[in-house]
Amino acid sequence: MLTGAALPAATLARVALTPVFGSGYTFITFYPAIMPATVIAGGRYGFTAA
Repeated sequence: MLTGAALPAATLARVALTPVFGSGYTFITFYPAIMPATVIAGGRYGFTAA
């Protein structure tokens, strides 16, 4: 459930920050979303999120 909530939130944050950062930092919001999902839920869910 954490992974299912973190990835859409990261995607929406990425879309909202595109005018600020441009297209140079494509995965800047996904790393903070995937790391807690991996630590809390386990490697299988972290791998699925990545």
